[in-house]
Amino acid sequence: MSWCTWCFGSRYRERRHIPLKDLPQVLLDSNKLGSDCVVVKNGKRVCGTGAVLANAPILQNKAYFEMKVQCGGIWGVGLATDKCEMNTVPQGQDTHTWVLRSDGTVCHNNEVLHRVDPAPTDGDIVVRQL
Repeated sequence: MSWCTWCFGSRYRERRHIPLKDLPQVLLDSNKLGSDCVVVKNGKRVCGTGAVLANAPILQNKAYFEMKVQCGGIWGVGLATDKCEMNTVPQGQDTHTWVLRSDGTVCHNNEVLHRVDPAPTDGDIVVRQL
């Protein structure tokens, strides 16, 4: 109850600006990718074959990311440690990757953990909140 009192009471107190730290923009890292991958569109798109990691790790127990399926083909999106093999396709075959694949399967350690039906297709936006 005291929290609510403070919340409503603060409306009448002197207003102070509290600056927020600039949050880093999370992009695909052109230094952490497979040998046949290319990062384009200012770090927002990948072309080629292999894996790419982002430029920022998940530092807490909550995260959010989204990805738009630009065009058909074989693709995967998910989480990985920096120990994953960047040239292995499809990802999700080892203990370092958790991947939603273009066929709608979610894989980790070469096991199918879940199936998304229907599988994402062109123009779909895949959202993951952890």
